Amino acid sequence: MRWGMHNMKRAVISVIALAATVCLASMSAVTRKGVHAAPPLSRTFEFVYVVQVPALPPSSHEMRIWLPLPQTGAHQQISAVSISSPLAHRIYTDQAYGNDAAYFSFDAAKNAHTVRHYSEVSGAPR
Repeated sequence: MRWGMHNMKRAVISVIALAATVCLASMSAVTRKGVHAAPPLSRTFEFVYVVQVPALPPSSHEMRIWLPLPQTGAHQQISAVSISSPLAHRIYTDQAYGNDAAYFSFDAAKNAHTVRHYSEVSGAPR
């Protein structure tokens, strides 16, 4: 009777070990295929900055505008950047911090102008 009980315990332990191995192997295979992997959280936003440049008095001189531009970083991806304006501009990079801005410099505007900056920002919440 002892021999039968000992073999029974070995059989139960073997079945449990086999079942655990099969479960772990199947979970590993499913995770590698990406079935159980949760998709990374990400959000996309559209930003539109509108700057109204008023007509300036005739006694005015040069006007300067710096419009900050978003940058791609560890937590955000910037795409579809566009700037529309009848005023000439250039991209300025700050030497101290490396931030970009659209820089406008012009003599006194006789008419009002509109500057539009559009960008799409995607990123994962922290």
